[in-house]
Amino acid sequence: MTRWPAGTRNLAVKIDQIAVDRALESLVDGPVESPIPFAAALPLNGHAAQSWVRLLLMVQRDLDRPDSVIAHSVVSVPLVESLIHGFLLVADHPYREQLAAPAEPGRPATAQNAMDIIEAGAHLPLTTSTLARQCHVSVRTLQEGFRRHLGMSPMAYVRAVRLRRAHRDLRSADPSHGTVAAIAHRWGFTHLGRFAEAHKTVYGETPLQALRAAR
Repeated sequence: MTRWPAGTRNLAVKIDQIAVDRALESLVDGPVESPIPFAAALPLNGHAAQSWVRLLLMVQRDLDRPDSVIAHSVVSVPLVESLIHGFLLVADHPYREQLAAPAEPGRPATAQNAMDIIEAGAHLPLTTSTLARQCHVSVRTLQEGFRRHLGMSPMAYVRAVRLRRAHRDLRSADPSHGTVAAIAHRWGFTHLGRFAEAHKTVYGETPLQALRAAR
């Protein structure tokens, strides 16, 4: 960007207005003023804002790589939702108090319905918003229902199911042709180190050990 004082660092981000409106509606479970009257400034010296910027820059850097798995919808769709939700949490607007207020927890049947959807479509680009929409509840109600009844978030449950599917594929793959990276990326795991750590924590062996033991 040009015409700024010397030494000034500027971060320019463009997000589709309709996408932001819909994301906020799913969080507050109701219509919102459009366009949302955001404050003119977004201070970046707070921990939450800095965390959002780090996520944004990580996505931007990886998009420039030709072999980036972010191009895969299983990875990109949840990331886009996380960026928009994160922006709504750190930016100043009239709905901040609603987002900070405790959400009504979903019923156990709602959490079970979402779990069934995840089990049947773990290979799809699932997000908390799509799950909430299919279960006919708000995003925050679904999140609170999972936290209360399962002790985890909806997306944590998605990752657990995908980890189980990845382990199954590792165990059934041909070690001479299959690779840990290909199977991890198939199930939306972009960071191989974290994937290996999670796999070993749950199954007591590394993904490579599981692949080498494949039958």
